[in-house]
Amino acid sequence: MSATTFYLDTNDSHRIAVHHWPAQGELKGVLHWLHGMAEHGLRYEALAQAVTAQGWAFYVHDHRGHGQSTDTEAPLGHLGDKQGWLKLQNDISVVQQWLRREHNQTPMVLGGHSMGSFAALNWAQDYADVLPLVGLVLCGSDYRSPRAHALASVAVRFERWRCGLRNSSPLIQRLTFKAWAKQFPQDESDFAWLSSDQAAVAEYESDPLCGFECSTGLWLGLLGALKRMHRKRRLAALPKALPVLLLGGRQDPMSRFGKQVAQLAHLLTSTGTEQVELKLYAHARHEVFHDVSAPQARQDLVAWLANVLSI
Repeated sequence: MSATTFYLDTNDSHRIAVHHWPAQGELKGVLHWLHGMAEHGLRYEALAQAVTAQGWAFYVHDHRGHGQSTDTEAPLGHLGDKQGWLKLQNDISVVQQWLRREHNQTPMVLGGHSMGSFAALNWAQDYADVLPLVGLVLCGSDYRSPRAHALASVAVRFERWRCGLRNSSPLIQRLTFKAWAKQFPQDESDFAWLSSDQAAVAEYESDPLCGFECSTGLWLGLLGALKRMHRKRRLAALPKALPVLLLGGRQDPMSRFGKQVAQLAHLLTSTGTEQVELKLYAHARHEVFHDVSAPQARQDLVAWLANVLSI
């Protein structure tokens, strides 16, 4: 079944595009997914089909500045001129509140990929004790010390001054996407770091709503949020009994080939989260749901969702 798309309005006159795949058969739960940087929600149809076949409704909204959630204040690749990350978090709350009205008393899981995993973690730290979740999924995630994020922010602030708040920075691109792609020179693509599946990479490259360069403002907001959310006291703010699933690729250069995903799992456990499960896929790069690992990753997620309902 294809997705249906509807729109929700925010208190700053932004419209959020929300894509929905209904559960097949009796509704067991809701999975609210958050996509990553420079992509959009409709890329997750295969994941949606897998979870809806097991009775879960699947919702994914396009972040502002992405997909069908763009406007003059949030053009493609930009969250907003002021407090963009906070607005992104508020958008998650708007969707969450709508979901809870629509699916009252239905188990709710929040998950996300890459930047979406950071947004999911940040939101759960702030709101999961008020708007309870039965699970949290962090896919293609990462961990760096708050000090490392602070140092990176210095360079990005300079690039914001040099290039402008709404513009992208060639230096940031060289230090991130292009640096990660250099780990796979045989693939001859700036997006090879995303997946070892060349067909998936080609599909990403041909999608006009993927692969765009993001603004210095977006990067600076993301780094500021990461500096805060990766502090140990903030990791300890998660509800202790909230089950957390981490999924990553051992060939992902963003997470230092899975090492930083494992570090995040360790820190979550050491700061009090009682149920942390880590799945690392040997041949997968950054996008485990768009790589050779995809069938196994979908199977692992579906099994984990069934388990959280039995807890």
